[in-house]
Amino acid sequence: MKYGDRLVEIQIRTSLQHLWAELSEKLSDKIDPALKYGGGNPSFLKLLASTSELVTDQELNELRMVNLQAHLQTRLSQYTTQRALSEEIQQLLSEVNQQVEENESSGRKVFESLRRAINLLQTSRKQ
Repeated sequence: MKYGDRLVEIQIRTSLQHLWAELSEKLSDKIDPALKYGGGNPSFLKLLASTSELVTDQELNELRMVNLQAHLQTRLSQYTTQRALSEEIQQLLSEVNQQVEENESSGRKVFESLRRAINLLQTSRKQ
């Protein structure tokens, strides 16, 4: 994209995607610039790949939970006159809400772990 006479890159990321990108950049800066382009030490490449999978899994779980909540809310609104079914859906919705809270806690742990790794890299010297 051009802005005036300059080329500009715009990236849209989730918070976890942004942290992964920061981790990747810091590893490239502090350990080996080749990591940024898929080269370098295999153990660091494996770390980046497994961290990327963790971020993807977390975000897919969040999306599934949001979709399930919406589906259950829709079903609940359809059965407001049938008390038994409504109570059953309310129970399911309560269980989903609990799973969402657990997933959010898991997401916070992933976020905190990535942030700690980035902070360690920022304070370390280049090897």
